[in-house]
Amino acid sequence: MTGAADLSFDSQQQFEISSLYLRGDGFELQAAGNPNQQVELSWHIDRLEQLLTDWRGQLSGTGRVGFRSSTLEAQFSSQGVQLGYRDWQLSRWQLSGTTLNDQSHWQLSLKGDQLSGTEPSLALDRITVDLTGSLDRHAITLALSQPEASLQAVFQGRLHEQSWQGELTRFIGRDAQLGRWQAHHPAPLTLSAKRLQLGPLKIGSEGHGSVQLQGYFLPPDRRSEAALEWQRLNLSLLNPWLAGWEISGNSDGSVLLQLAQERSLHGQLSLQGQARNETLAINLKQGTWLADWNGQGLKSSLSIQTDDSGVLSVDLSSEQNHAWAGPSRANSRPTEKASTFRNSAPGCQQS
Repeated sequence: MTGAADLSFDSQQQFEISSLYLRGDGFELQAAGNPNQQVELSWHIDRLEQLLTDWRGQLSGTGRVGFRSSTLEAQFSSQGVQLGYRDWQLSRWQLSGTTLNDQSHWQLSLKGDQLSGTEPSLALDRITVDLTGSLDRHAITLALSQPEASLQAVFQGRLHEQSWQGELTRFIGRDAQLGRWQAHHPAPLTLSAKRLQLGPLKIGSEGHGSVQLQGYFLPPDRRSEAALEWQRLNLSLLNPWLAGWEISGNSDGSVLLQLAQERSLHGQLSLQGQARNETLAINLKQGTWLADWNGQGLKSSLSIQTDDSGVLSVDLSSEQNHAWAGPSRANSRPTEKASTFRNSAPGCQQS
């Protein structure tokens, strides 16, 4: 590292930095001013990887820090290109911040363009994060956008004893295929090294139904639980992922997943609608599914009734303890009128 400094004391014996210049491997820093009043700063980093492990990129910025009536005042602005952390990269970004009423209240803003990683579906055209307040009480606004989707969320809470506790007070998501979804009410949220917990969070979409999610994860115990419920969910939302099939109708149901020393899954759903492909059309008057999957094995039943009074019942079971094993037995019982289903389940025992 090399540098130069011009330091002095004024007539009141206050320390003053006339100029300070430091240069190292991949960075430059300049400063000037009176530490008891205000110091102007500027910095430039060519190779962030020389300073921080797993990081890379270039950045520069300016700022000032000083005191007014014994109160700290600070302001900074920094921008950069090709900011990377491991497999993630942000093409352009800008970070700015300023103190508000006092040194404990801040306003921070991050804007970035072209976030990319190993998973193309998670790439973002633009990301914006704004934080206003103090550690004891603050609000965080998040906005993400893709070419055909966007998400806006507002969090309010506080940082207390190494834990963030608060609420997700606003959530709006838009997607060209899935429509517009919005939170019905604020949802509690806790984030810490010992516990992650959300919900209940209920979101809905006009014409598409509603979904409620809640759950927790305890990293030290490696224990988690997630509960998902849905009401009048529009089945056509699944069409983008069903190659060769087109479905319509709606569904109600719930799933409870528990992961601990013993894993378990309990689920139920009902649906009505239509499924079709190029050669087959099935009109479902009523379909129900029940499942209980735990350390003793799998017990599940499926019943489908068509509009021509045809009924197909399928029982799925397995006795492989403490394993996420697929069904080892399946029994199907189509009625005489259920010609749609006959011979459609190879390997099943019909009774």
